[in-house]
Amino acid sequence: MKFWVARNKGKWGGLYLYRERPIKKLDGSFQPSVCDPYCTQLDSNEFPEVTFENSPREYELKLVDNGISN
Repeated sequence: MKFWVARNKGKWGGLYLYRERPIKKLDGSFQPSVCDPYCTQLDSNEFPEVTFENSPREYELKLVDNGISN
């Protein structure tokens, strides 16, 4: 599953997770694409490598079966 992480510009640099690539606005913030009207705010200390300048960044979540059964 792929997702996007973007950090807003400014003093607080809010960090957000999106299902689709967000759109960078002129005011230094991001908005979800039309296909993805929802986003989730993350702790701003997460993903320290993501800056406003290199946002948005695409990541992929891979689920691994560890062989443990309940």
